[in-house]
Amino acid sequence: MVPWISSKSSTAGDFWQASVSGYPIGTAPKKTLCGSCGTSSFSFYDQKERPVRDLPCGEKQIDLAVQIRRVQCRPCGKVKQEKLPWLADNTFYTRRFAMAVGRKCRSMTLSDVAQEMRLDWKTVKAMEVWYMKQQLEGAKAI
Repeated sequence: MVPWISSKSSTAGDFWQASVSGYPIGTAPKKTLCGSCGTSSFSFYDQKERPVRDLPCGEKQIDLAVQIRRVQCRPCGKVKQEKLPWLADNTFYTRRFAMAVGRKCRSMTLSDVAQEMRLDWKTVKAMEVWYMKQQLEGAKAI
């Protein structure tokens, strides 16, 4: 495998080279958290790109292309997806999207929210349940 070379600035001869691990030289590798036990690791099993639904921008649906890693965790002995704090329990949408859907469910029916957000009503129901659990956890902390 030949590492790639990319221009860092517009001046001639000023180049940097990626290290074999895939990280530019001089940068620290990203920690990956096990989705089962939460142990951090600098290595991962494999990764794939997944669309993740985020808040819409006006009438446009926003889908983020996110690289999700799988971790082979030594302490728990499992291969699990990494835990990203900004994703909801279902990794196909962000926490803020799930919170927005949950807030809409407070004043609208599940069918109306599903139609407006272009989701299946079962998905909306799961988000509403998750939202209510978050609200109860916040109330316990007070």
